[in-house]
Amino acid sequence: MIISKVVICNLALASLGEDAIRDFSEGNTRARMCEVFYETSRDYLLGQFDWPFARRQQKLAMLSTPPDWTSDGTYCYALPADCFAPINLWPEGSRHNYEIRGKNLYCQRGEDQDVVLMYSVHVQDPTLFSTGFVNLLALAIAVRLAPTLTQDKQLTQALFQQYEVEKKEVWANDAMQGNEYPFANDDNPDYDTFVREL
Repeated sequence: MIISKVVICNLALASLGEDAIRDFSEGNTRARMCEVFYETSRDYLLGQFDWPFARRQQKLAMLSTPPDWTSDGTYCYALPADCFAPINLWPEGSRHNYEIRGKNLYCQRGEDQDVVLMYSVHVQDPTLFSTGFVNLLALAIAVRLAPTLTQDKQLTQALFQQYEVEKKEVWANDAMQGNEYPFANDDNPDYDTFVREL
């Protein structure tokens, strides 16, 4: 089966016991609500976790004239144009107190040091999603659709609980896929994935 937006939304509808749709332009409530919730649900999930299918890394370019005030010893770098969600700096991690302001990253690393950012890109092609992401996205959409299509509070709550359980499992499974930088350095406090965003 080729994964598409409609396929993902039909998985969500199936969780609700609702009929499938063929297209977002059908003109019924199911299709309209699927179109409303699909992109926001996808983007929310993309920004919540370091998904291997969306992971990139790039050496950052230092800006000679920061667009914002910086304290002494703080340097400003332009984020990659395709950066959707920053994950971590390599190799030191966020112990160096970096933060995101708009399209720029500020940190206290010297001019003679490389700053390499690990980040997620804004993947919109459903055929690139992992199976776990597809399943979790379908559940997330189902949770949002349930109040509108079913008015069943118990079903909505049950779906949300299922989403929370599967989220932990999917994230744990995807985190095992070649992601060496957090796991290879468990004893090093410099290696973490906290990003402070203003």
